[in-house]
Amino acid sequence: MNTDLSLLVKGAALMTIGVFASKILGYAFQIFLARILTPSELGLFLIATSVVGLFAILSNFGIAESLSRFIAFYYAKKEYEKTKGSIISAFTMHSGTAIGMALILFFGSDLLAVFVFSKPELGIIFKILAFTLPLSIFSVDCLMAMEGFKKIKYKILTRRFLQLVAKFGVLIFFWLLGLSLMAAVLAYLVSEIVALFFSAFFLKKKVFPKELEKVKAVLVKREMASFAWPLLLAGVFANILITIDVIMLGYFAPAYDAGQYGIAHTTGQLGLMPLEIMLALAVPIATGYIALNKIAELKKIYAIISRWIFSLAFPLGLLLVLFAVPIQIFLFGNSYAESAGAMVILVAGYFAFCLFGPAQQTLLAAGKTKLNFINSTTAGIVTVILNALLIPYFLAQNSATIGAAISTAVAYSLWGLMGFAELFWLYKIKPFTSKHIKVFAAAIASVAIGFFTANFFLDYSIFSAIATGIIFLAIYPVFLLSLHSFEKEDIEIMFAIERKTGLRIEFVRNIVKKFL
Repeated sequence: MNTDLSLLVKGAALMTIGVFASKILGYAFQIFLARILTPSELGLFLIATSVVGLFAILSNFGIAESLSRFIAFYYAKKEYEKTKGSIISAFTMHSGTAIGMALILFFGSDLLAVFVFSKPELGIIFKILAFTLPLSIFSVDCLMAMEGFKKIKYKILTRRFLQLVAKFGVLIFFWLLGLSLMAAVLAYLVSEIVALFFSAFFLKKKVFPKELEKVKAVLVKREMASFAWPLLLAGVFANILITIDVIMLGYFAPAYDAGQYGIAHTTGQLGLMPLEIMLALAVPIATGYIALNKIAELKKIYAIISRWIFSLAFPLGLLLVLFAVPIQIFLFGNSYAESAGAMVILVAGYFAFCLFGPAQQTLLAAGKTKLNFINSTTAGIVTVILNALLIPYFLAQNSATIGAAISTAVAYSLWGLMGFAELFWLYKIKPFTSKHIKVFAAAIASVAIGFFTANFFLDYSIFSAIATGIIFLAIYPVFLLSLHSFEKEDIEIMFAIERKTGLRIEFVRNIVKKFL
């Protein structure tokens, strides 16, 4: 397990930097967007991008995800003709699907805007964003090819940094020219152009292996299509989980509600960050253990990863819930204060999803694509039904965003629970150990002390939230140590951190050893 923990740490540093950088930039973009747009304008933008996201999933057809797997498979077997053919097959098939869906969206934009959403102003936005579909799909092909060749740093650099910087920069540029909503639309378009340029550049100049340059490609369209269609359906319903709430708010409610919900969703998704950091690391390790039938090792590493996720996600969720109103007002302004209620509900749902660890991704690593499809389909159908019932119900009470938030929270909780149940049934894997109880107690105690101490000296505000966070960071490690929340594998991870980063943390390791 030492080698795998070393791999986990090596990837963790890169993924942590990438996730945090993208979260900071993405969050800054949303904050600036909320500051320059009214809730109704923001709602129109979010409805449009959500619809385009659904069109992108249909355009993708599950081929991009297949590409990563096919490249890794054939390249490992040194079947270079099929490796090159996988790339060409993906681009060829996407030339038809992406351009076709872009034409459908472009020419159907006015009908969609008027007859589905009853918001004619969406028409021009749909037309402009239709051009992003082929750009986005071909960019994703390049990025997934990089992943197949295990050059993930260029994927992170492109998608999580360069594209976001371009989007933010273009938004500011057009805002300074006097545009508001159209500035956001053009920023979205230009960012996709930038992403395609850099992803193609990195794939060709930095990633593409020399041994593939002169070989004759053998196309694998049929094999790829056969592998891809379950991923298409799973992707559609997974995308529904992410975007259908905004789309259905756009259908049932004014754009104002979609804008409020979008801001709630922006902050609420911070609760998923611990899981996102670990996903790209956990899946390759899980795949290796499953391939070698090392189920005991798989159980152990899954429990460790789940504990890491829990130890970060739970206190983060507590802080977001306790200070929901001051956080939303401070970041986005008084216009979005009412988004706090929906945000709290979403944080609870996302935490429930994190609670079960990387269950869905481990099922994919095990090749259980049908189970993954069943899970995402079930969760997608549930959220559609709940949105259809709860949004109109809460809209009558002037709180449509609460209905959408409850629908998404329930769907995510169900999604995580199903994956956990199936992993337990297949491999007797369970994410929970006695250490989770200790982490839970440490987090509760740390947050409670921080909260009551800060609010004793300060009024309930963003300043008390910051003070609570500082106090929490100071005493949380102390509680974790005193409750013996660590295991010997954590010591191995610290050794790996020293080897990979050069940081000298022997003092920390010695302290942890005393509390094992």
